[in-house]
Amino acid sequence: MFSVAGKHPIAGGGMYSDELADKAFCPTPQGWVLVRDRLDATDTYLLDHHTGDKIRLPPLTIDPDRLIDCTCLLSHTRPATSPSCVLLVVQPDEPIIWYVHVNAGNGSNGWAWTRHEYDIGTQGNEACGFESILMDMAAACRGKFYFVTSPIDFGVLEFSPAPVFTAFVVTEDDDEGGYDSTETGRAFLVESDDELYMVKQLTSQDYNEALVYKLEESSTSSGQRQWRWRPVHDLGGRAFFVAPFNFGTSCLVAGDESGIQPNCCLTVFDVTDGTMQLCSIEQALSFNGGAGSEEVPPPATAKTMTWMLPTDPKAAIA
Repeated sequence: MFSVAGKHPIAGGGMYSDELADKAFCPTPQGWVLVRDRLDATDTYLLDHHTGDKIRLPPLTIDPDRLIDCTCLLSHTRPATSPSCVLLVVQPDEPIIWYVHVNAGNGSNGWAWTRHEYDIGTQGNEACGFESILMDMAAACRGKFYFVTSPIDFGVLEFSPAPVFTAFVVTEDDDEGGYDSTETGRAFLVESDDELYMVKQLTSQDYNEALVYKLEESSTSSGQRQWRWRPVHDLGGRAFFVAPFNFGTSCLVAGDESGIQPNCCLTVFDVTDGTMQLCSIEQALSFNGGAGSEEVPPPATAKTMTWMLPTDPKAAIA
């Protein structure tokens, strides 16, 4: 484990400890890790990697070799004390989700994961063929799950208690500097302080520059709901962390002693050599991989895999 704030490995910090030996696992942006024994699916639980606390779960029968490639999300930041908390696992290459109501059973009969095959439309054409639209870019916010399906479309998944999908269209602004759906890039959804943000690394800048937007809801004079991606000038003293496989999280920065400046994004820009880059969000609404950025070299183990797990999404970085 590597401390971004301290820029050093954490002794005994444990992702390669005996706790995870012979286990399949998948991190959540909320700081918990979903774990299951590779040989015994009945040994499935959520792990707080800092305290070692566990929340026991019913057996998860997904292929353990595929779990690390999934997106794993909690509907609430503190699953142990949230009665309606849902744990969601999204498969990356099929329209399939797995979900469980974390506090619904506590070991009782009938408490189980549900495997659900969803249909939110298709994309493609007759010449190249059609394929299912997948919710592979998703984030949890205010007890719901949001996902982007196109530059102007997004969906919301709620559980009541069965899954309910709703589609929305983003309204674009004509103002210069507003959201431009034609600007291509690698996008990440990030929940921060109960608000939903999108970080888009721009293709036109070789992913070394990014724009940050916040999703805002409004109503027309006739009462019709509208959704817009609004450009963001600062992050309110927070830092965003994004990584490949559509992973994004945020933390409040605790002053200069944290080693991380407020209104910054940290991104893994080259997984093959394990380096990370710290980029400041400027008044131009972008963070840049050129001048003013800081390269952070993690330990050699980062070449095996790179995760970003907050100590506490609502607290300061330690």
